Amino acid sequence: MMQSIVRRFAAANGTGLGLATGNGRFLIPALEAGLDVQGIDNSPAMLEICQRHATESGLDVMLHEGDMAPLALAHRFHAIVCPAGSFSLITDEDAALHALTSYREHLESIGRLSITLSTEGPDDTTHFGWRMRRTGTNRVSGNTFVVDEATGKDVIPQVTLTYNRVETYDPAGHLLGTEIRKVRTRWWHRDEFVAALRDTGFADFKLLGDEFGWVALAIRQWAALTTRSSLGAKPGHACPRWPHGRGKLTAVSVFRPQ
Repeated sequence: MMQSIVRRFAAANGTGLGLATGNGRFLIPALEAGLDVQGIDNSPAMLEICQRHATESGLDVMLHEGDMAPLALAHRFHAIVCPAGSFSLITDEDAALHALTSYREHLESIGRLSITLSTEGPDDTTHFGWRMRRTGTNRVSGNTFVVDEATGKDVIPQVTLTYNRVETYDPAGHLLGTEIRKVRTRWWHRDEFVAALRDTGFADFKLLGDEFGWVALAIRQWAALTTRSSLGAKPGHACPRWPHGRGKLTAVSVFRPQ
């Protein structure tokens, strides 16, 4: 996955932006490859970690503190990449469409968009039974972290509710504390997401991967957008362009070249 992310930045032949940068897991390798890449995240703590990793590697990095839904920066990019399923954290459909529109407005002409997503599979939930997700040890403190998760269907359609139980142990194996975190994520049908990209001004769609884990690639088009209201749907009703009947009318801004 790491190499594929770097290739998506490299294919843009210009400045790229990584959404939900976090600790720099994908951004740092792109910088090490000599690419012009920036990052954005809404967590100051994660940006601090990313900056530290870049400094330790002798790299200069431009980081932005802010939200990715919608994106609101002062300049455009040749590529926007959202890896690791971070886009699924946008659980509201209208907010997701607004975010896609903002990505289009932040891309240069024929700029490239890459978003990693998934469709719910038969084994994706535990029906809220616990299973181990990951473990890790802090090299400085020696403390070990154990993360268990329990997942199930949320009351909102196409949304998965995940509980993460984080246990912290000292080097002697004594439990220091337990924390419960709750996360909601939205999964997409492949043709549904292609329709969302088309309706927010993207073209040349490609879907890489299998039915349950895939990457959506698209290019910004400069032609005026066709809003879903022009497709025959009435306000508050499902749009025929959305084959799964979950679309509602959403205002889509039209970009006018300057």
